Amino acid sequence: LGKGKSEDQSAQAMLFRARVLISADKPREAAGELRNLVRAYPEFPQGWIETALLAEKNGRLNEALDAYKKAVGLIPENLDLWYRIIALQLKDKKPRAAVQTLDKAPDQGAFRLQVALLFADEGYNKEALGLLQSATENGADPDETSYYRSILEFRITGDKEGALKPQRCIPPQSPL
Repeated sequence: LGKGKSEDQSAQAMLFRARVLISADKPREAAGELRNLVRAYPEFPQGWIETALLAEKNGRLNEALDAYKKAVGLIPENLDLWYRIIALQLKDKKPRAAVQTLDKAPDQGAFRLQVALLFADEGYNKEALGLLQSATENGADPDETSYYRSILEFRITGDKEGALKPQRCIPPQSPL
């Protein structure tokens, strides 16, 4: 937080009250407590995260996205927040926005691989195929990306022989 100990304790207490209200199935009251929390302590990332989780749970995607973005602005190294933003953008049928978000996230091949699989799960197979290449370039296991490329090639083309080509570069000793 970067504030005094009593302010940190106050933020924690407000967060605790909001979580109790959520547990008691009182989302309206919890949302009010969280609004007060982020208004009073905008630099407290957990307040934004809890706000986003509650909004997401209640189907308020734009509110959840805004809150996740505020949280990731405070803790940009948190890949889970980036993943949640991308997932919501895909749920909202905005794959371009999701790719732009991924490009702003810290570059890690394994994370890019996870996101590529998320794109595939949401039906964006061609985009996922491009992201697999990016994942490999950013350090993801090439054997693993080749395996998933095969699956996506088959989903896209239906060509079994063509889909097997990426797997041919996987060495026999690979656990895949």
